[in-house]
Amino acid sequence: MLLTPPQPVSQPRLGFYLDDSLDPAVSAALRGYGVRATRPTEVKLQNQSDATQLLFAHRHQLVFVTAEVTLVKFAGSQKDHGGVVYSPLALPIGRIVRQLLLLYETFQPTELAGKIEILS
Repeated sequence: MLLTPPQPVSQPRLGFYLDDSLDPAVSAALRGYGVRATRPTEVKLQNQSDATQLLFAHRHQLVFVTAEVTLVKFAGSQKDHGGVVYSPLALPIGRIVRQLLLLYETFQPTELAGKIEILS
């Protein structure tokens, strides 16, 4: 009887929830690379509170990406979130996409949970 070696268990990949402070081109570019990227308008959360959107992202295992300092401060006071990435508005779209792709390739969702990353 031949035994086959166990197959490696596929780890879930990062997905991103990009709030309305970021250009929609960022989420479109990420999707072009096969990365799960969601925006508030797609899930009917536009104009909802930071807390509501952060909770949605956490429940759907998405890292929250924002250019709003107030959200980063709020997330810093919370421990239970799926991770937050702050992207200064001055960064070009291509640079934001490249850095998010680097996070996507480098981290598992559990490694960013409760943490705040800052793009530069």
